[in-house]
Amino acid sequence: MKVEEGLINQYISELRSLAVKIECGEDVYKDIDKCVIKICDHFSILKGSDPNDNLKSLKGRLKIILDTYAKPSKMYEALKYTLLKFPESI
Repeated sequence: MKVEEGLINQYISELRSLAVKIECGEDVYKDIDKCVIKICDHFSILKGSDPNDNLKSLKGRLKIILDTYAKPSKMYEALKYTLLKFPESI
């Protein structure tokens, strides 16, 4: 399974930044929705790797990150929301 690690790292960083903004009181759920769409669209046009492998890898990494946060936090809820917004496949 070949995945685009650099691109996945970039998107993980972007999603985590949005979750941090939620901790600071900003409402960025619409931005998360837009970001998820952008990520899926980008994965779908890549030629060097399978879009679903990239999606699976990104979601797996998000799940690991999610497990590091305390459950009652806003950041946890934002990351959980993000995971739920991703489709099962592209």
